[in-house]
Amino acid sequence: MQYILNVLDEDLLVTLMDLFIGGTELTGKTLVSALSLLSQHIQVQDKMANEITTLVGSRSIMLSDKQSLPYVEATILEIMRLSRVVTVGLPHAVTEDVVFKGNMGRSGGISSRAVSW
Repeated sequence: MQYILNVLDEDLLVTLMDLFIGGTELTGKTLVSALSLLSQHIQVQDKMANEITTLVGSRSIMLSDKQSLPYVEATILEIMRLSRVVTVGLPHAVTEDVVFKGNMGRSGGISSRAVSW
């Protein structure tokens, strides 16, 4: 097995896959939440469209336009705040018997953590 910075290639691959899958799921859930919330607030859609049309025109939006679109940015941040897109963390393997906050984890088991605010 090859090592990169003292990390097994397989460990690096698994970690990268976790990040990719987590990012894909988070992006998808955020987009679904955005569509759901915006479909309920037509006036917000109209105000966002007006700001984009007024400040950007017919060209494609670029990252450099972000500072010129305060309402659009505030709306996106509010959607992210209101959306509960993370419900359960990624599962982890329990490598040895452990008690955490009164909960017993048995070696060889799988643990997942519920996230709440």
